[in-house]
Amino acid sequence: MASKSQAIRRASTDSRSSRSSAAVNPVSLSEQLRKVLRHPLVLLLSVLTGMGLAGLASLTQDQTYKATSTVVAYPLTTDPNAQASNQITVDINTEASVANSRQVANAAAEKLNPSDTNLPQKLDDTVDVAAHSGTAILDFTATADSADEAAQYANAVADAYLQVRRDALKDTVNSNVQNINDALNSLDDSKKITRSQLEEKLAQVQITSTSAGRVVSYAEKPDAPTNLGLPKYLLVGAIAGLLVGALLAWLVDSRERRVKYFDRAGEAVSQDVHEIRGNHQVEDARRLLFSLGAARGDFLSSGRRGAVIYSPTPLAAGEFSTLLSEATGTADINYASGNEATPWNTIHAGAEAGRATILTAGEDTEISQVLRDAYELGTCLVVITPETTMRDLKEFDAVAHTAEADVKYVYLQK
Repeated sequence: MASKSQAIRRASTDSRSSRSSAAVNPVSLSEQLRKVLRHPLVLLLSVLTGMGLAGLASLTQDQTYKATSTVVAYPLTTDPNAQASNQITVDINTEASVANSRQVANAAAEKLNPSDTNLPQKLDDTVDVAAHSGTAILDFTATADSADEAAQYANAVADAYLQVRRDALKDTVNSNVQNINDALNSLDDSKKITRSQLEEKLAQVQITSTSAGRVVSYAEKPDAPTNLGLPKYLLVGAIAGLLVGALLAWLVDSRERRVKYFDRAGEAVSQDVHEIRGNHQVEDARRLLFSLGAARGDFLSSGRRGAVIYSPTPLAAGEFSTLLSEATGTADINYASGNEATPWNTIHAGAEAGRATILTAGEDTEISQVLRDAYELGTCLVVITPETTMRDLKEFDAVAHTAEADVKYVYLQK
């Protein structure tokens, strides 16, 4: 009898060790995903809502068009020799700032519609100039409500930019010519060498090229708006709805009061849970007995005097007791209720005579009494059903975690 008690204590110690190791296992991504997939209706409604809102946005959003004109800018200088030797380069970032200036917008508006005083500001807002780093190329991209306006605005600003550069260079050349002529007119006939140098300089300035650049490709009327089409809107809406739905499903699952799913039971307690499937109840009950070392209901051979069956859910313990009776068959087992006055000396005597005891505790039984009975019998089978509350289950597990009793959790599917 002493060896049997020692076996019971060893089983209890092993059970508490397994609960301790299980308690520190991190929650995996697959477990989080399983939480979300438990609520397919929430996911479906979220996806449909996202698609509906995206479709509505697609139908109500104004269409926009984009067109791009590309310009290459030439270096500006009044020295023909410098032009010929490629000594002058273009600071493309500075040129981009010039192209974005109000002066260029005013020049473009003057050509498009001189009577529209709001057009320069509109061109500022709709045309964006981007520089190609390391080159002398600028892109003029216009965004407008119509395809015609997009192409028209991009080309007008590109042409205006070149015109502003060209006019600035012409003004510089004319100013230099005027300054040289003034210097020549002030010289007397005795300074022939100086006059010759100035005349040579004047000739060079007069042949300076005033080409500011050229349009590499003019913007063409776009064939389609830049807005996402309805299918793409629906796809984006579905993805957004799925993400929101996943979050909502996770919150719904986390706040669920009852253990509606088998894997939720494992999240509530600190050890593995044995599942009794609804269509394989007897088979799964027998597998549970195998795991206890009582394949034919012979609890005594596993070092136990029997087991106490408990559930915080009404009627669940009695239902499982009936199932266990069917699974053990003709095994010589004494089935008793926690409400019956069964003297422990009778139970001990039954164990000495080779007869185990299965005690069914009512849901109102104090947890301390259940664990005391489990200590005497050797095992406590805690029955969980979809109606069991998380609060009750966690409360029992918190107390059982520190008790010297072998506790096994069983999830009884309906």
